[in-house]
Amino acid sequence: MGLFDHSRHEPEFNITMVPAINTFVHVVISGRSVQDVPIDEISSTKFVTRPMQNIEIGTSAIVDYENTAGHFRFASTCIEANTVFTSFSIPREIREIGTYIRSANLLEAMVRIKWRYAPDGAGYGYFSDDTFTSISNDGATMILPRNVKLGTLLEVQIYLAKSTAIRIAKITSIKKVIITSGVFQRSLEKFEVVMDFVHDRKLNDREIADYINGRQTGYRKRAMTDLTRKT
Repeated sequence: MGLFDHSRHEPEFNITMVPAINTFVHVVISGRSVQDVPIDEISSTKFVTRPMQNIEIGTSAIVDYENTAGHFRFASTCIEANTVFTSFSIPREIREIGTYIRSANLLEAMVRIKWRYAPDGAGYGYFSDDTFTSISNDGATMILPRNVKLGTLLEVQIYLAKSTAIRIAKITSIKKVIITSGVFQRSLEKFEVVMDFVHDRKLNDREIADYINGRQTGYRKRAMTDLTRKT
């Protein structure tokens, strides 16, 4: 089964939904390590990339990427790992991500954060480590292990390249999803949330935009370098 299990019927495989060769995908390893890697080979059952760090056969991952057909995400398992290449399984069902928080400056990538509840607009209690799955100046998306109420306020600390941005965020959308992970494809119930940042005139609105622009520029440069090496 794939990342989002909506039916008991096995879905047909759609080749237009897989990543393209020589493009980058964002791979989250067991919810802790985020690596951006290029696709070297791909088929209907697996994709191959350069050697990755801190990974072994059976390690679960979430793969996030864009191609000409849209923005997609799926749960995967490492099936080969050595000093020459790393390969991951591709499920028959691949999730197409919605078009929420669209803005002129949107980064569809994993971004490391910490968050805690902020019931009165101020953070309270201990922080939880997590990752955004996309971010813009106006908001972000994230997958949580438990359900929350619409309108819940969070304090988020966003780890940018050279600084940490602090925002109060309001949850505006919640969707239950089923993620399969691990060697035995264990099903886990998660919650995909969309949040809007509550803007404060005292905050530096350029820091997130500059970070997004920097990462997007880096992706383009790495893609061009890899294409040059192959020609």
